[in-house]
Amino acid sequence: MPKKKNPDINEPNNEKASEVPEINEAETENSAASELNAVLETVKKELDEMKDLYLRTLAEYDNYRKRTVKEKEAIYGDAKANVLKQFLPIADNFERAMINSANEDFGSFKQGVSMIINQFLKVL
Repeated sequence: MPKKKNPDINEPNNEKASEVPEINEAETENSAASELNAVLETVKKELDEMKDLYLRTLAEYDNYRKRTVKEKEAIYGDAKANVLKQFLPIADNFERAMINSANEDFGSFKQGVSMIINQFLKVL
């Protein structure tokens, strides 16, 4: 004859056993959900920081580009002004030579124009 098992001692109560895992499962799910929410918040914060860094870098590059364009335009204008400043005395000398050409002989006029040409070549 087989032994009769005492249900209280040998077999756990099915109701109690099923309730405990459900509570543990619910707690585990809540714990996992809170951990995932924490990770999600961290990732969102990092994403916001990266977006901010990206936008700042983009704005900085745009400002750099605009500043270099302005600098190039200013350099070009300054270069033109410097070249003109160097040629103005030469133009003045040609004017003086033309005004005084009627009063002088051809030899001195030729010598004056030759000096102006030399001045022009030095500027180049």
